[in-house]
Amino acid sequence: MKSCFSLFLLLIFLFFDCSRDDKNLSTKYEKALSLFNQHKLEQSLKIFLEIEQESSSYRNIDVYIGKIYYYQIELNKAESYFVNAIQKDKNDINPFFWLIKTEYLQKKNPEKLLSKINYYLTKDSNNQEILYLRANVCKSLNKFEDAIKSYERIISSSDKLVYSYLELGKIYKDAGDFKKADSYLKSAKVIAEINPYIKQKINFEKESNE
Repeated sequence: MKSCFSLFLLLIFLFFDCSRDDKNLSTKYEKALSLFNQHKLEQSLKIFLEIEQESSSYRNIDVYIGKIYYYQIELNKAESYFVNAIQKDKNDINPFFWLIKTEYLQKKNPEKLLSKINYYLTKDSNNQEILYLRANVCKSLNKFEDAIKSYERIISSSDKLVYSYLELGKIYKDAGDFKKADSYLKSAKVIAEINPYIKQKINFEKESNE
């Protein structure tokens, strides 16, 4: 009977000890994340690495550590952390996105990189940054038709984006919120200025409506 009671006390102690550890890790994680969002990367990295020592599988610390190393141009370290994150959760495409960006900067084998890019686009087909990288990789492989297709998809997305800004601008203008209206219309103008194709379409529609 005494031994059973001792075991019960031990289990209670372990439960509260684990709860305390989880709370400490959570507090550290929130602090590291806050520093990361403030672009205080060295301070953030220090805390994330402390968390890794205590629990290497805690939340998504691999991705954040990898991103910090990416921003610091320590690409081999960044790659290692993104690979770890992918192995821990193959359904999360975020670390895969960062791995592609890292390997592009590392000038990894373009055929293998293109294969990863194509796989990523099956999960997130309209990611403009990945489409842009795909176009560049295809160009380096002399796959010009594939490069053209990627650029055309980027233009198509930009087309939709600029019209969304225009429509939002019109809605806010009609609602009397001229500050927001002006902000959205300026955004549309910026995109149109750097994309002659869209600018031409907007001018054509404007003339047709006058």
